[in-house]
Amino acid sequence: MAKRTRAVEAERAAWRVRRPWPIALLGVDPGTEVAGAGLVLPDATGEEPDLRWVRSIDPYSLEIESAIDDACDAARARGVGLAFVLEEWGQGGPMGIESWLGLGAARGHWKRAAMLAALGRHSDVLVPSRLFTYAHIQTWRSWMDVPPGTWDAAGKFAHHDPEGWKKAATTRLAALYPKVRIDSADAAEAGLIALYGCRSDDVGRKLPKRLLAGAGIDEPPPRVKKAKKPAKPKTVEVLPPAA
Repeated sequence: MAKRTRAVEAERAAWRVRRPWPIALLGVDPGTEVAGAGLVLPDATGEEPDLRWVRSIDPYSLEIESAIDDACDAARARGVGLAFVLEEWGQGGPMGIESWLGLGAARGHWKRAAMLAALGRHSDVLVPSRLFTYAHIQTWRSWMDVPPGTWDAAGKFAHHDPEGWKKAATTRLAALYPKVRIDSADAAEAGLIALYGCRSDDVGRKLPKRLLAGAGIDEPPPRVKKAKKPAKPKTVEVLPPAA
């Protein structure tokens, strides 16, 4: 097993038994047509994440600002701060460069609205320096036990089947939180993104040490930097002397 694989497995094992971070998280599944948002709060015991709600969002309306307002109010009532976990797709994304660019622009709507809220009416619960964490689409699906693909009508395994993924995410969230109303697959994915983030090392690394110590939670390990590949030696061609 490669060193990178062992490190990932060790991080995954720590993630499963770790107490949720002492911060509220709004998971966001951006979309060009329909987006999703899901709010997770630390519960009173600090042992399990409290999924408050998931909802569909019109990405071209004030529903984004409304969802942020509601999340901030809930975090304030719980006495914790709020941060965002935004889905990312990597270079190109699973559905091509045009979709990747469009979804990236949709994610920008959320970032702009969040920054305006952090600099304005919700500055008491939003800290700009630790506002955004990104969850890769393959990572959160894997760690939340959402299958990486589905069987299509022809009986073949479709690795890039968006509808199958959405159905699997809805089924998974409904099994974890049967009392939470799920109005769309996009909302279900956002809820799972928030649940992934509530124990993610990337979120924990942005939290103040005193906040973690006060909650009795160990700091996450520092990020392991990839080793640089050794540079190839340059070859110099020696030409014979001119006659």
